[in-house]
Amino acid sequence: MASSSSSFSINGPQPQTMAPSTRQVEVKNKGKFVTAYIIDQPYGEMSPKIIEKIYHELEEEVVVFDSENRSLKVKFNRSIQHPLIVGGWSEMRAHFGIDRNRMLVMTYVGKNRFILDFLNQEFNPNKLPTYHSYYHFAVDPVTFNVTLTPYLASGSQLSLNKDFATYIRNSGFDSVVLYGPQGDEVPCKLVLKNSRNKEYTKIGTGWKNFININGFVAGDVLNLKFVNKANSNLMKVVKI
Repeated sequence: MASSSSSFSINGPQPQTMAPSTRQVEVKNKGKFVTAYIIDQPYGEMSPKIIEKIYHELEEEVVVFDSENRSLKVKFNRSIQHPLIVGGWSEMRAHFGIDRNRMLVMTYVGKNRFILDFLNQEFNPNKLPTYHSYYHFAVDPVTFNVTLTPYLASGSQLSLNKDFATYIRNSGFDSVVLYGPQGDEVPCKLVLKNSRNKEYTKIGTGWKNFININGFVAGDVLNLKFVNKANSNLMKVVKI
């Protein structure tokens, strides 16, 4: 989105003998995007396209604030491919009085600051931009479910089903990047083997670490899905 200027009110100093003063401050819109605050998601997802444009300005710690000038310092994961707010996102719920899943517009105004605009409309995943992992695809063949056996929950590899394995082999990937409920991105090597009668395609080194980070256990049913089906090796993994 093109840059534009807007104004909002912030409270100035409040001497004990005077009423609170208000002043208008011009802020420059340097990029805005629609996202969502999901109550059960411990991190916030941001637009890769916008973050790529402003990445050179961003530090690991950024500040988010709302129309009432309530502000909070949060942590940016420093990723362009899958930019997230990872630290402080859960704390936003109490700080900004969020009581349900909310559609949200974030506007970057410079100096590591984002304005939050919580929309009044009903939360609808289908209205989220396609970069967001909660966006619902009507048809999404690049996904599969797996039930963790005691071996898979404690082992170092995950065997992939035929259709998913075929997609990975055709993609030319030699690794994938997994992210789960905790928001950490974990690189994993792919194991591709061909025997006389069968092909083996597995997620190898990194899988066990990913399971431990996210606390998955035997009996959990996991869904693995490529976030961006256009030449990206980033995969979201959720318990269903």
